[in-house]
Amino acid sequence: MPRDPDGSFSVASPLRGPMIIDGAVVRPTEATALAEEVRTATTASPPLAVETIPAWVARAGLSDRAQRAVLAQAGGDPVSTPWRVQMEVVHPPLVGKACWMLADGAESIARAIADGLDIRLEQPVRLVTRRRGEVEIETDRARFAADEIIVAVPIPPMLEIGFEPVLPAWKANALLSTSMSQGGKVIGQYSHGSLVAEAVSPSVLSDGPISLAWARPVGPEDSVVVMGLMPDNADGVLRDPERALGELDQIVRLLAGDAPRRLAGTARDWTAEPFSGGVVSGTRADHERLISLLAHNVGAVHFAGEHTDLVFATGMEGALRSGLRAADEILQRRAPHGNRGGGRS
Repeated sequence: MPRDPDGSFSVASPLRGPMIIDGAVVRPTEATALAEEVRTATTASPPLAVETIPAWVARAGLSDRAQRAVLAQAGGDPVSTPWRVQMEVVHPPLVGKACWMLADGAESIARAIADGLDIRLEQPVRLVTRRRGEVEIETDRARFAADEIIVAVPIPPMLEIGFEPVLPAWKANALLSTSMSQGGKVIGQYSHGSLVAEAVSPSVLSDGPISLAWARPVGPEDSVVVMGLMPDNADGVLRDPERALGELDQIVRLLAGDAPRRLAGTARDWTAEPFSGGVVSGTRADHERLISLLAHNVGAVHFAGEHTDLVFATGMEGALRSGLRAADEILQRRAPHGNRGGGRS
């Protein structure tokens, strides 16, 4: 992500890179002017962390073009519509200051963690029963007994799991109070990879159906993979892969010309995924209290996932850290002098 002239990051920073507003590429001179307008507004009307993006835009009195550029940032991380995203996400930005791409994709982390473990696929958990000294897990196909368990699924599918005894009110209320951002990703592979990668570097902000697009490193035969994030705007684009890919084609065409051709592509609607129910959690309104409740164990039942990490909620880093934290909880409970009384009840 570009920096502001003083080297810092702000809600104005993304406006200093490639940008598409109202279906046209914004010229560098106008982009700089819009960025300066937004940066000046942050001084005159400092954003509050809990303020939604549309609320601050209205209070700051931005021009129409500047408003559209700022509102587009809601589709970055978390991927959601502007009224769901608070200013603490974009000022300063949560992402963009330091990001890494894995050479073999994010799936390589899951495969490395799973290596050597007894993984049972296609067995969604339906019921968790706590008994004295034991926890029983019932799936569609079998039952398993364990001393301790970690529930590491997103919030929507967790709310479909039965618990016996029922989860205490403080835990259930925390789950019900935590929303999920809604959206998906569209991915296309293009020819003329060097041309495309340079044109979209470091990323492209847009007020169209695709809010943010970026390219992976140039691959074999001068091809490149371009990825775009799409909030679920209830306009049907996310549920129509060809239409979504067409929007990505348009971004590539506007920035890199007519030469690049799409070689392959796919789209993923995370909102429609039954075992995710959205992209990531949205605990911004009551961040610290909600996350502490979401993370707290209930006896031998422990909880992990990005939504349970205070520092890196919504991110892969948060998901990984939460697993370590839950493992430490279990080890402490099993230690001879550990806290064997369990969590709150």
